Amino acid sequence: MVYLAPYIGIHDEVNPLYENGTKINTPVVAIEQIDYYKTRQNASISGEITLKPIKGLVIKSQNTYTPHHVHVFKYSPSTLPNRYDGQGGLANRTEYNADQLMSENTITYKKKFGRNHSFDAMAGFSASSKTVQQVIIAANGIIDDSLKWNNLNAIGSKEGYNISSTTERIVRESVYTRINYNYSNRYYLTFTARGDGSSNFAANNKWGFFPSGAFKWNIS
Repeated sequence: MVYLAPYIGIHDEVNPLYENGTKINTPVVAIEQIDYYKTRQNASISGEITLKPIKGLVIKSQNTYTPHHVHVFKYSPSTLPNRYDGQGGLANRTEYNADQLMSENTITYKKKFGRNHSFDAMAGFSASSKTVQQVIIAANGIIDDSLKWNNLNAIGSKEGYNISSTTERIVRESVYTRINYNYSNRYYLTFTARGDGSSNFAANNKWGFFPSGAFKWNIS
């Protein structure tokens, strides 16, 4: 935390209340001189297909691709008060890319037997894959302020580089089913089950299984 003197001017370069008068960038100076530029690109592309090959049978597939890209540019020029003579400027650049694929697929069958028996069943499979990549580059000592973030090689010493990068991919899959039977719209039986798996679950426990059943009696 930095404490500013209440009487400090908006363009003052020294803060008498912080570390024996260390040079600072006041908020106004930071707004006036630091360049910050950020762009986002988002999209969602979806497609769906439904097939009915025979009576009572429906096959459906829904698929979506979602890209999300962020670009961040920041430049602190050598003219800022808290940068000493000959230090040059500081350029920062961040690239963030996230791409996600999702797929949902089901097959459903409905059938009536005689006057009193009704049956329907559904089975499905869903999956998603998300890949995130991020690169952060800082170049300290840009020799020409007009270059900003456009030439990160324009530094006096390669020791001014600081680069970090990360990559992460998460895959999730699910299988599920539901079976319903009713007799004369009065007695109902239902069975459901699903299994869920994820790449970021524990190494020896990638999948979970969740069955359930129900009975209903309509007394009216």
